[in-house]
Amino acid sequence: MSVEEVMVGLKNALARGQTIEKATQSLILAGYNVQEVQEAVRQTNLGVIGNIGVVGETNNKNTPEFKKLPTENVQQKPDSDWDSQAKEKTKKPIPKWLIVSIISVGVLLLILLLLGVFGRMILKAFAG
Repeated sequence: MSVEEVMVGLKNALARGQTIEKATQSLILAGYNVQEVQEAVRQTNLGVIGNIGVVGETNNKNTPEFKKLPTENVQQKPDSDWDSQAKEKTKKPIPKWLIVSIISVGVLLLILLLLGVFGRMILKAFAG
């Protein structure tokens, strides 16, 4: 991985409203080389990132093409907005035991209801 590729990741994160600190930590946690991330941050802080774009489709020479991102009017959201959006999107699945329990209780209630309505008919049929 090159410093330029890490800088593209930094620029994309900044365009999404992340702080440079959060973007740096995310890249390191994602497995990028710490020295390359630090160098990309240093170059970003020097203003070099303006020349780097987002990796697009590759051309016939198997080298990435870069697309320019608009850098003006990028508004940064507060961290609390990002946290609340992440919490809204991560819903816990319903445990299987709860689903089985609800279905079992429903079946039991249905059986009791049917016995209450048709119980005498069933007893008469078996009693003869």
